[in-house]
Amino acid sequence: RDVRVCKIYEGTSHIQKLIISRSLA
Repeated sequence: RDVRVCKIYEGTSHIQKLIISRSLA
């Protein structure tokens, strides 16, 4: 359960980074 949440959190943070980099670029 905790591992699953950690994976989801990592995925969302990764997507956020992509969105931020796109908006900056």
